[in-house]
Amino acid sequence: MNDVFVPRLTKPGFYKIFGRTDNQITRSTGEKTDPDLLKAVLNQGSHIKCAVVFGRGKFNMGVVIDPAPEFVFNPADKEKLNEF
Repeated sequence: MNDVFVPRLTKPGFYKIFGRTDNQITRSTGEKTDPDLLKAVLNQGSHIKCAVVFGRGKFNMGVVIDPAPEFVFNPADKEKLNEF
């Protein structure tokens, strides 16, 4: 998986993801992207609590966004989705 885990100080026996040993996502086109840089830019937004970038070996990259609590909405609501 190439994920780097560190022990949680407050919960013995539990770990948290610290990062990756291969900090690049290589897409099927051979293009490489630094996911940490993209996540850092996305996470600066006031609307976003957390973002995760993925897409190794795929043509397109993807992003999963967890909205900040005050911006949570039902994604089926197209108007709210467009506002977000």
